[in-house]
Amino acid sequence: MAVADAKKACELLSWTLASHIDTLAAAYAEAGDFDSAIRYQEEAIAKRAALPQKASKTLDKLKYNEELRKKATVSLAEGVSKSLARFGQRLELYKQHRPYRDTRSR
Repeated sequence: MAVADAKKACELLSWTLASHIDTLAAAYAEAGDFDSAIRYQEEAIAKRAALPQKASKTLDKLKYNEELRKKATVSLAEGVSKSLARFGQRLELYKQHRPYRDTRSR
């Protein structure tokens, strides 16, 4: 059920959000399908890594406000870097045939 729901979320947004693909990978890992988990996690990493380049077109529109453009660029780079680290850690888990489980208290 989790795999189907996560896949549907990806489909609804035309596979554009790395975070949704990351969730699909986690669902596959939890279901024991580590080959699919690895494939989708690698896709999530590729999408997230491409984000700064895709966003540069939008940020170029902020040329009239260079300070805002710089802040947005730095913020985006920091966010992408952090999420790529998390995505990479999950990929390593899946390669070891271990699912990802969020153990943070809420």
